[in-house]
Amino acid sequence: MSQEFFRLGAINLAPCWEPMIHPSIRALTFPPVPQVDCNNCRMVNARLFPAHVKCCSRTPDLPNFLIGSLLVEGPETHGKQVVRDWIVQRRTDPLYALVPPQRRQEESGLHSFEAWPVCPMYKEGGCSIYAHRPYVCMGYHCFFPDPPELYAFWNSLSSLLALISVCASQFLAIRCGLDTQSFRRAWGAFPNEEEAWPDSQQLDPNLHQQLWASLGAPSEFYQRCYRYILDHRETILYELDQFRREQLIRFLAVEDHPDPLREHVIRQQPTEPSPIAPEPEDHKRYMKELILGPDKHRWTFREIEGHVLWYYHRVFAKSHPSDVFSPDAPNP
Repeated sequence: MSQEFFRLGAINLAPCWEPMIHPSIRALTFPPVPQVDCNNCRMVNARLFPAHVKCCSRTPDLPNFLIGSLLVEGPETHGKQVVRDWIVQRRTDPLYALVPPQRRQEESGLHSFEAWPVCPMYKEGGCSIYAHRPYVCMGYHCFFPDPPELYAFWNSLSSLLALISVCASQFLAIRCGLDTQSFRRAWGAFPNEEEAWPDSQQLDPNLHQQLWASLGAPSEFYQRCYRYILDHRETILYELDQFRREQLIRFLAVEDHPDPLREHVIRQQPTEPSPIAPEPEDHKRYMKELILGPDKHRWTFREIEGHVLWYYHRVFAKSHPSDVFSPDAPNP
């Protein structure tokens, strides 16, 4: 993959996303939201965000495949060096480059503009790993015009990207050699997350050694995860879909009462998505927030793709879309 970006509607993503997104979603042509311009931030102008950080105040967890993509194809930027430093500093497990809990607590306790921390990837007014930013960043939009369903559309699309990201990081780690039972045992020895970070900046050395004992150097492992996508670009979509279906069936067995009808629906769903109206409670959630990874809902990929398509047709089936969007607006 040699192109700098993969274009999903109005959003620029790292090219490794392309084979993991269903063609029906890749084919959507939605224009950018007007007034989204990081160089002239409307939230800063409205005094809602501080100028020194804008919306980049939270350090994101970076999934393994995006780290691998950044290390292999990313330009030599400040952010790429930050990721290299994190690897050396024992801030990684096979799924993610991790945010220390103390840092997360500092970022959640924002009280004044002057106290807002800056994401380590933020440099010279913007994101220094922009193409490789995770779903939390790529799905954020600071302005939502009418109709109201546009907010839900962005949140449903961002929720889909979140599900792909979380499932892919798990699936790729397993395919590249992770023993899930050993992984759970290693983390299970630290029921309090803070105890896993004895100096607040690095993982416990014994924990780190257990996590990586059979996988080799973290940087090489992350690159293997990324290259798995490239080597299986014709099948990765199907593999992730099957992984998610089996994951949901295990959830049914462990967390919920066994539901043969739901299991049948999961197993027999078609491979092509079609528009699906969200349930009323799910619609309320989409109208307020993006819905994160597999632990936050029990949808298959086809179901959440159906939500995206349903909102897309409601929002963009306008006879005069220019009444809602400016085609010349900057791209998020």
